[in-house]
Amino acid sequence: MPYLYYHNPQLLHKIEENLYVLSAKDGDSRFMPVYFLIPTSGQSYSRRLCEKIFPLPEYFTHSADLYLHLHALVHADIYFVDRSLGFYRKYSYSDNESHRSDVVWHERRIGFYLYSIRALERTFGGQAARLVNTVENDLRLMGIPLTRMKGQYRTALKHFWEYKTPGPFLFRMSKISHALFYLIAPPRIYGKVRSFYFSFRMRNLVMFIVRKYP
Repeated sequence: MPYLYYHNPQLLHKIEENLYVLSAKDGDSRFMPVYFLIPTSGQSYSRRLCEKIFPLPEYFTHSADLYLHLHALVHADIYFVDRSLGFYRKYSYSDNESHRSDVVWHERRIGFYLYSIRALERTFGGQAARLVNTVENDLRLMGIPLTRMKGQYRTALKHFWEYKTPGPFLFRMSKISHALFYLIAPPRIYGKVRSFYFSFRMRNLVMFIVRKYP
């Protein structure tokens, strides 16, 4: 829940104390054109919804939960509890953390995103258009470090200028700064700074500022 509030708080609809809903249906005024990135271990799905989405494609060897998240957003409204119900541990040597300077890792990850949104287009057509556009926008952000690591600075700069992000002003500025840092920082330096940012205290300080001054 905190990530979503930080991302675009004005588009979450409050149902009751500590309970919010996000509807991804096009034309719904509550629609928030972002996908949720809460760890899969922090999510709960009804059997009825899972029967509509599973089995997941065998194509995925990583980030298979992305396919699940995106399809869930189109199939149903998503409810969020505004309090922590558990914790998960991040390791510096996990696949996500240890391969950020690896060109092949970035290519695979972009491939999984592309596969997911093409599947959405085939299954839902225009019903998923806004969600697909949002993911394609994030692909431009992901393309910045990939092309920069390949030495293709002109393409990386093109991705940067095409990148757009919704949400409150401070959030947009933080994402643009993130994209710019992607563009200019060596991969190892970027990884260290990113790890510091995602440390518990730093991240919560940023979220407090964005909530207080949206």
